[in-house]
Amino acid sequence: MQSNLDNLGAVRVVARTPRSLAPILDAGATQTLRRLLHDTFASFFTKFLPDSPGGPKKYAHEVASLLHLYFTLVSLAKDGGTIGESLYWIARDNLVKPGQSQSLGDPEARRRFRRCVWAAAVHVAGPYLDARLAELRDVAEEELNVRRQVRAMEAEGSRQSPPRAMSGYTSPASVAGYEYSLPLSSDRIKELGLAAFVAIHPYAKLALGLRDVAARVAFSAGLSRASTLEHLLTGSRVRRLTGREAEGLRSDREARRSRALMEASSRGGGWPSWIKTKALRAKHLSEDWNKALLALVAVGCKGLEWWYSSGEEASKESRAEALDLPAPPRPSTERRLPKSSRLCPICRREKKDPAVLTASGFVFCYACVMSHVKDSGTCPVTDAPASEAHVRRLYFTS
Repeated sequence: MQSNLDNLGAVRVVARTPRSLAPILDAGATQTLRRLLHDTFASFFTKFLPDSPGGPKKYAHEVASLLHLYFTLVSLAKDGGTIGESLYWIARDNLVKPGQSQSLGDPEARRRFRRCVWAAAVHVAGPYLDARLAELRDVAEEELNVRRQVRAMEAEGSRQSPPRAMSGYTSPASVAGYEYSLPLSSDRIKELGLAAFVAIHPYAKLALGLRDVAARVAFSAGLSRASTLEHLLTGSRVRRLTGREAEGLRSDREARRSRALMEASSRGGGWPSWIKTKALRAKHLSEDWNKALLALVAVGCKGLEWWYSSGEEASKESRAEALDLPAPPRPSTERRLPKSSRLCPICRREKKDPAVLTASGFVFCYACVMSHVKDSGTCPVTDAPASEAHVRRLYFTS
């Protein structure tokens, strides 16, 4: 039996590459799989978590990372490698100790578990940080665009306004609204930081990607002990398992499970012992079917998301067909709307206390639109008749 396993392992290894290598394509597939898993879970939780003020939806990436962490931790403890690595019979040296289940004491088992937890955390942190930094970059880029538009509008307004006649006396009222700003105020420092982050982020991602590829090539050539940055941080060296090592891992796992079941059943009797034994058996079953369960959860998440999205689109189309709404009034050609929806069309600054004018559908600052409607009785953009009753404040949940 043992020789057959060795032959099987030799056939699998020789069919690809030497057993001491973690090939570039295999390592690349592992990195791609972890990003896909995180994106799948994060997209699902973003769609289905409650969207309430301070609700859990804004923590969708954190919840997705916890679910990803569970499956990764089970795979590391069971197979000595992550889910993607175990698909290619790749394991980590510091997690593979076959044939020592009888001599390993509790301290060694705890040290191995801590190594598994650290490796799983580093594995999951990669796609999580990537997603969060991408979101921050989008927010920073939008903030910078709004600031540029505000400055451009202010500069254009100052050029169009006629110069004030100068006199020898400067009234205090003429400078009442003037605020002195330092060259490096806190607002300016914040803007410079956002600009630096937006500019550096893509190059940092490119540098990390090139570094990862170079590390894989160096590892395959025997010039490095770590094939990726993840393995370098966890102090792990990966290699292919032989049939003997795979059988040793299986025997070690079965021995640990047998001891745990014996301890659970020997501690008294009755319902507590029965419940603990059944819970251990369920845990062992979930570990054995970890990959199948992960595939089922991932496919289920995408299926539910597709079903919900398609139903939502069909509902929107049916409601749109039932309503016979008139075409919205066209904006006046004499007025240019701000490029960013965050700016008020009247004051050309970020909207404060936003309010919608129901006569046209445009959103303004509440004070701006209320003052304009009281004075002119029309929409500032379309010149459609409007009154104070058409002004409705908007309240955002997040």
